Amino acid sequence: MTSTTPNPSAGPSSAADAATSAAGPTRARSYAAARPLGVAAGLVAALLIVIVALLVVPGATPTHDRKLRAAPLALTATVEASGGATLATPDGHPATRVPHGRYTITLFVNSSTASFSLTGPAVRHVSPPHFVGAAIWGVRLRKGIYRYGSRARPDEHILSVY
Repeated sequence: MTSTTPNPSAGPSSAADAATSAAGPTRARSYAAARPLGVAAGLVAALLIVIVALLVVPGATPTHDRKLRAAPLALTATVEASGGATLATPDGHPATRVPHGRYTITLFVNSSTASFSLTGPAVRHVSPPHFVGAAIWGVRLRKGIYRYGSRARPDEHILSVY
């Protein structure tokens, strides 16, 4: 006697199998995680990885199409209570010759009778009369000769920009 195993794709072999198949097939649970990614989904994933890398990694974005700006250089202008004016570099030396470019000038005025002025090529900055306190000026210094000083004292200082 030979025994045969039922083939599920061949259809029902007995009345019990026929009743089960008439009631409907039993559903097997499938999980989407077992399926491999398609080509389009793989390309989208790769594109997202590249975009995130460009946003996160500094220097990864191309810079040839836009102009890079350096941080502005710094100068400190002071008007003393006696009316004397000074203009100094960040290390405290008097500013007599500086390179051209963008500058942030931090102004300290300690006298209500004196004001600070800076004039030169395309620049004319004067602190308001009776101003006492601190201010910040953003200035683009071009090549040329600039004059700075205080209204309280007639001595004028020269700043050479190269």
